[in-house]
Amino acid sequence: NDIHVMTVDPKGRVVVAGRGYIRILVDDDGDGKADRAIEFAQTPKDGAMGLLWEGDTLFVMGDGGLRRFTSKSGNKADGPSELIRAMKTGGEHSSHAIQRGPDGWLYVLCGNNAGIDKSYADLPTSPIKEPTAGCVLRFQPDLKKCEIVAHGFRNPYSFDFNLAGDLFTFDSDNERCVSLPWYEPTRFYHVIEGRHYGWLNPQHAAFWRRPPYFCDVVAPIATLGRGSPTGVACYRHNQFPPEYHGGFFLGDWTFGKIHFATLERKDASYAAKTRVF
Repeated sequence: NDIHVMTVDPKGRVVVAGRGYIRILVDDDGDGKADRAIEFAQTPKDGAMGLLWEGDTLFVMGDGGLRRFTSKSGNKADGPSELIRAMKTGGEHSSHAIQRGPDGWLYVLCGNNAGIDKSYADLPTSPIKEPTAGCVLRFQPDLKKCEIVAHGFRNPYSFDFNLAGDLFTFDSDNERCVSLPWYEPTRFYHVIEGRHYGWLNPQHAAFWRRPPYFCDVVAPIATLGRGSPTGVACYRHNQFPPEYHGGFFLGDWTFGKIHFATLERKDASYAAKTRVF
């Protein structure tokens, strides 16, 4: 009842994590329901908020940064995790999801309290040099250096790439300002390199943001009202009908809903139509 995040391992098993555990769920009889759980590790203590399993490596966001476990058996960590890059973890608005990009770089999504500053722009090619609020980071394939891709987010929890390789995320609303003229709802974004998405906290304001009609702010491609964004996944399989292909599933914790967004090309970006799945 306290799962923060889940992923799928190379054997197709669901892997879940919460405070002090990472567990592999095993379906022994093939009925689609887990019969038992394998304890992979008893960390992160603050609960993983990002998981990505590649080969014998499990990338984890927790216990003070981006970490990786190795596991030759695939059932249990071979030892303690290795810290790749320190960043704030464990809070609601700290560091979150991990994904491998189509360019081979490792992408990380961070909320506005993750403490991302100019020191994370290790490379001269970094699209953002002085970040504000939540950010998208990407690490070289060797994980030694990092770029800041985009900034100005409040607290997006997850993200994914569409079939064309473009990045999308689902950002939280400003619940403090519900019913006020400047309230903005939850927002589905096409993430573009080097751009700002409006949020200014904590560096420049307590909770004010630049509105989406400002010329230096990227407007959302869809808004979804009140909510608390969680998982984001592009559908790239064949079980569902063709109209789902390339669309996005968006999780909302507040109302317990899964939204589905259909993308259409619009100028240099996209427009999205959403419905409750």
